[in-house]
Amino acid sequence: DNTTNLTVPLNSTVNITAFFVLGEGVLQLFVDDLLHNEGMGVLSNLTLFPTLGIFNITASAFATQNFTDGSTTLFVTPQDMLAPTIQPNVCLPDPVTVSQDVTCNATITDNVQVETIIATVTFFNGTQVSPSVVNASSIYSFTANALVTGQASILWTANDSASNSASDTSQGFTVQSSSGSGSGSSSSGNSNPGSDSGGGGCAREIFPK
Repeated sequence: DNTTNLTVPLNSTVNITAFFVLGEGVLQLFVDDLLHNEGMGVLSNLTLFPTLGIFNITASAFATQNFTDGSTTLFVTPQDMLAPTIQPNVCLPDPVTVSQDVTCNATITDNVQVETIIATVTFFNGTQVSPSVVNASSIYSFTANALVTGQASILWTANDSASNSASDTSQGFTVQSSSGSGSGSSSSGNSNPGSDSGGGGCAREIFPK
């Protein structure tokens, strides 16, 4: 009843309906040359499109004594319209000591395929780094050196094979200063109560008689 081509999200179910505008007889409904429905009058079929591609939908009518045979065709194109999902996990250690390494990860998935992942770390002073990201069963991780003390933020960016994009800025970690070492001073005087010092700074020993 509507020969307009359709572009639909992947995994959509489409109600395909065909009927005679003029004429009578037996209708057949095909999806990519596979018969899905057949009968008199109005034909309707709910068809799932779980894969990418261009699908040919054809309604055909047999010839009768009053009408010739005929057909009409439209195309359904399922497309990936969903962006990846990003779920930040943990950074370890957190807090991390300045000049030490910290490892952060996030679970990133897509309904078709994740194409590229970028992690951007912004430190307290504005310095940004984009370390290499590795994937292990949809858990993406990176290791970076903690350059500056203070709070650091992470921007995860994910793109899929259809150029859908997603980002997340909810993850971060704290960089703390390293522990300081203690210091002390020694006395310039002689702490031995049995000693005496002369003007020249040399000790003189006194023996009892």
